[in-house]
Amino acid sequence: MSTQPAELLKAARLLSLGEPFLAERTATAGLRRYPDNGRLLQVRGIARHYLFHLGPAIADLEAAMTLVPLDPLGIWCLADAYENQKRFDLTRHLARWLIGRRDCPPRLFPRLAKMLARLGEDELALQAWEECDRREPDQAETLFEMGYLMNRLGYSPAAIISRLKRAAQLDPKHAGYQAQLGLVQIASGRTDEGRQILIDLAPGKVVCPHLATRIARGLEEAHRVDLASQWWKRSIELVRDPGYQPE
Repeated sequence: MSTQPAELLKAARLLSLGEPFLAERTATAGLRRYPDNGRLLQVRGIARHYLFHLGPAIADLEAAMTLVPLDPLGIWCLADAYENQKRFDLTRHLARWLIGRRDCPPRLFPRLAKMLARLGEDELALQAWEECDRREPDQAETLFEMGYLMNRLGYSPAAIISRLKRAAQLDPKHAGYQAQLGLVQIASGRTDEGRQILIDLAPGKVVCPHLATRIARGLEEAHRVDLASQWWKRSIELVRDPGYQPE
């Protein structure tokens, strides 16, 4: 069995300690001695990705791929770097590959799911959130994102509501979870339940103008025009906020 260079072990440890700058320097020193060591190239590529040196990160990770199979984290960093450089076909290819990896750690699945959703791969994004739920059940964000995507994909209202309701139960102070549940209930004909959820929400708890607008429309649909006006006002306030950054 071959012995790994000391620089590789040290660089990997520095990465795990949140020291990408030192990890990059250590891996670079190792690559002077072992220029064809794929593991060193991968660690340096990951470190450079953490430092947002995306071009060099891509070069390292692509070179590493020709020498060794990339670990899930290396694949993720390369996919994320491609996405930042708007190389979406390559991003999509790696994301699809990664979702099928049994050794992909749970912490990567939420990032992977959000990446797939940004790429318009809603079905695959839902699969990633379902895998999150399988590995770490009863997480509010996971259940909310599953419900949100299921709504976009046209799943049954009962399936969507069950997940949104559980998310709202797990994190009752999250206005977005409560609002989405209320809006879906109104849209599916459960007007009384949905209306009551929206009535109980305080406009000051919502910081997204798009969500405030949706709540205003939901209340109008539920025949509470009096309350809807408060949410239209809140939406305008948020858009006028100097710190507001439209998506």
